[in-house]
Amino acid sequence: MTRPIRDREQEEDEISRAWIRGHEWDDNEITGVDALRLKGEKEWPWQVIIPVAEFIREEPLESELFNAITVTLNSVRGVREAAQEDREVWVVSGRVSGRALVAAVAPVLDRLEPRLRPFVDPLP
Repeated sequence: MTRPIRDREQEEDEISRAWIRGHEWDDNEITGVDALRLKGEKEWPWQVIIPVAEFIREEPLESELFNAITVTLNSVRGVREAAQEDREVWVVSGRVSGRALVAAVAPVLDRLEPRLRPFVDPLP
């Protein structure tokens, strides 16, 4: 099933633009991803947030997920560099759209979804 990518309302002063796929803790959240453009940030203007990455702490899945996201983000046209900043946050430099970042990462999450699900399903 194709999940829509949409422009998200800006609720925080430090964010100038946001694109989102999925949002609530439901089936969509396993494959959910946000791209946030930060106001005034010159070096790393985009943050890409992958909520499910917070829960993936077993190898080889952890390395496979984190490497696939980093490689994918670095392959997006206009990206100068993408790097993992925190467990679920990647930072991106370059001239790129948030929609393109979300659209690039979505297939990675879709492909890994069956293997990611067991790490989320046990959550209350």
